[in-house]
Amino acid sequence: MRKSWNAAGVIFLLLGLIHGAFAQDEAVNQGALAAPAYLSEGSMASDFLRNETVTSRAHPETAAQGINAGGWQIFPRVGVTESYNDNIYATNSALFSDFITNVAPDVQFRTNWNNNSIALDANSSSNFYTKHTTENTTDYSVTGNGRFDITRQEYLAVRGGYSFLHEDRTSPNNSFGILPTTFGLTDGEVEYFDKFNRLSLTANGVFNKFNYNNVGNGSGGFILNTDRSRAEYTGSVRLGYELRSLLEVYVKGTGSDRSYDHKVSSDGFERSSTGYTATSGIALDMGGITFGEIGVGYMARSYQDPRFLSVSGVTASAAVTWNVTTLTTVRLSAQRSIEETIAAGSSGFVASTGSLTIDHELLRNLLLNLSGGVDYNKYQQDAGRTDLVPKASVGATYSMNRNLTLSAKYSYRNQEDSSPTLSFTQNLALVRLTLQL
Repeated sequence: MRKSWNAAGVIFLLLGLIHGAFAQDEAVNQGALAAPAYLSEGSMASDFLRNETVTSRAHPETAAQGINAGGWQIFPRVGVTESYNDNIYATNSALFSDFITNVAPDVQFRTNWNNNSIALDANSSSNFYTKHTTENTTDYSVTGNGRFDITRQEYLAVRGGYSFLHEDRTSPNNSFGILPTTFGLTDGEVEYFDKFNRLSLTANGVFNKFNYNNVGNGSGGFILNTDRSRAEYTGSVRLGYELRSLLEVYVKGTGSDRSYDHKVSSDGFERSSTGYTATSGIALDMGGITFGEIGVGYMARSYQDPRFLSVSGVTASAAVTWNVTTLTTVRLSAQRSIEETIAAGSSGFVASTGSLTIDHELLRNLLLNLSGGVDYNKYQQDAGRTDLVPKASVGATYSMNRNLTLSAKYSYRNQEDSSPTLSFTQNLALVRLTLQL
């Protein structure tokens, strides 16, 4: 009964948003369709100026100016956060709470050229627990991207980097080790975009290499995580056709390969797989008031191990923004995909996510935020596991001046799992002070 109600509710909400979008003014904003990943950084950004929201709107009086260095701008920043978590291990019994201090320095380098662009970023994020110091973590990342503007309507972009990260205890793949699970991620991406009158083409290739580290299990042994290490290759082609100004239909095909370093995992299964998705949808912008993209299609994934059945079904995605007024923005997003799992005997899980976010500009330097969402994970094969995770948060951001920003947030998370041992509730409250130049 609950599944039917959820599906009907999502369909009703999507139809309502589409109807509202078409009812808006049809003013022309050329190029507001099919925004490629790098478009906001380049010469074509002027085509998308009306796709602004309460949070993205420029505020020169409080925006960081950065440091000018010839053809470059440097933006250093550091954030210090104090938070309280009432369930740091995300368990349903023997709850432990703690205060956590987070220190996150970041420095960005950007070119200010008229054409082409290069951006570099180096950052880290360290968590220091007051009592449970074994939960302390330090993540860091170094990335770079560049874009070559071939013409005003054509570009080639590349991105790459390395990150050292940890899995949050709330992850569906939480292994309950005595320390958080850590992994390295090497990633790269190449994207080509061109537009021929009403027809647009986007070709994209992505490479991700995950290297997981083993972790102790509390019994003198260890949890084998290295057999989760894998390389993922994804390629996609998207064709869009502009029916009229600011209304585009598109088709997109994506193929992917996930190859595990260990042919056979610790539970005796071969988890390498190949998959594809085929989607079609619409992208629209009604004068910057309502804009976004909605797509529906089919997805499938086949596994190397013959004991794993193929996973297939409907895939869908939505990213719709509605500027209710110049001071309030509502955003809807949804996604359905096939993800990897560590659950024994399961090939993976189908992840369905949805969220609704409201941003309101109470004052020019004070933004309020309210968001809610739900994740639903259905595990395949013999795992028999499902996760229903409703989430909500409320927050505020106060820009004191160009250099100081103060923010506060409260978030709630409740995981209802088919296995009671994996169910939990978590409350998190934080205050953050950010210094930037």
